[in-house]
Amino acid sequence: QMLPVVGPLLISGYQFEVAESLLHRTRSGTYVDFDFDRFKDYLLRGLWPFLVTLVCSMILTFPLGILWMVTIFAFLATTGKPNGPPSELAILGFACVFFAVLVLSIAFNVLLVPLLLRAGYSQDFGQAFNFQFAKNFLALMWKETLLATLFLAVISIPLFFAGMLLCFVGVYFTVSILMLAYAHLIDYQLYALYLSRGGEPIPLKSAAVQEV
Repeated sequence: QMLPVVGPLLISGYQFEVAESLLHRTRSGTYVDFDFDRFKDYLLRGLWPFLVTLVCSMILTFPLGILWMVTIFAFLATTGKPNGPPSELAILGFACVFFAVLVLSIAFNVLLVPLLLRAGYSQDFGQAFNFQFAKNFLALMWKETLLATLFLAVISIPLFFAGMLLCFVGVYFTVSILMLAYAHLIDYQLYALYLSRGGEPIPLKSAAVQEV
């Protein structure tokens, strides 16, 4: 977590290692140990979900930027006096924009889940943008994906403040808990439930290697 850029890639790669081990019930269904000798493997596996998130975030950033620009101009137009208090219309506008950004952020994270699952399990950037798979996944799992996303967002708040109480150092421990919770709830449980409902399995790179 302390490593810039590389740290999140390693964590993402390890998360999918955990999820895949739970999926196949290897090591009696326990979490696989983080092996410092496998940095390269974790790094490469985490690269694809990272790139998918980066590309999708860039697509979302543009409309959000336009929305904020319109909001600022609307605020300046309705303020009245340069140094005066904001009008009720300006306050209402900011409230509406805040709500819109919140809804878009939640929707973005929900829509991103099937893309990240396919990227992380297949370990392939191109595989992530199989929109037929994403459509099928969300058709079967949209409610559970939404609830899981909201659950992790809500529990992250008290965990973050609990870490802050421990002279900020505790944040590293609470974030680690959240990372493992994400791996189990999103990467493993949602995908396993999707498969149990007749969903299309993601081609695993590890399985392809074993066949060769």
